[in-house]
Amino acid sequence: MTAHTAPVTTMGMINLRVAFFLALFLLVRVCFAGNLHYTNSFKQEITASHIQYSGELVKALKFENAEKKYWVVFSKSLEQEKVSLFAVAYQIKADKVLHKEWTFKKVVNCPGLDFEADFLTQYIDVLDLDKDLTPEVVFAYKTFCGGGVEPKNVGVEIRSEALQHKASGTTLIKIPQAPTIGGTMRFGKSLQDPKNLVFKTYMKRVLTQIINE
Repeated sequence: MTAHTAPVTTMGMINLRVAFFLALFLLVRVCFAGNLHYTNSFKQEITASHIQYSGELVKALKFENAEKKYWVVFSKSLEQEKVSLFAVAYQIKADKVLHKEWTFKKVVNCPGLDFEADFLTQYIDVLDLDKDLTPEVVFAYKTFCGGGVEPKNVGVEIRSEALQHKASGTTLIKIPQAPTIGGTMRFGKSLQDPKNLVFKTYMKRVLTQIINE
């Protein structure tokens, strides 16, 4: 018997094209779904790639777009009455570090008082808020230096090779039969530009959530 192959119809070609573009769309979405929590295997990969970081590893992100691959490493160090937060973005090729895309450092030096500084890992993510196919790293942190009942300082940043947006605020403290304390928000100069409204809107939402936790 001779096997017969059904001819490819116009409708079949359209379905193939639809499937192709759907697969392409999903691939792009996967490129930005890089919110991968730190695991032992990640630490091994970071070591193998000769990626340097200070203190203890807090979280690592590994992601890529159509042109580049990246690692972003978040870490924390504690020295007596000083705590430091670090974030470094590396461009990677063939599992080797090419160069640093950007760095972040926050130091709380607070002798004789209560102090803390921590990345809020649930808010660390890789997004494409302006839909330009360039990944943006979003991260938030909380710091404190003082005594008694005082608001904590909150920071939110969006970083990429080409941009840096900053927002800050203070946590809200509610005391019965007394005025509330804190709950403030401030947005960096770059976020006053109307073209950056999508970033400001997202950062305001994150700040609001953290301030009211």
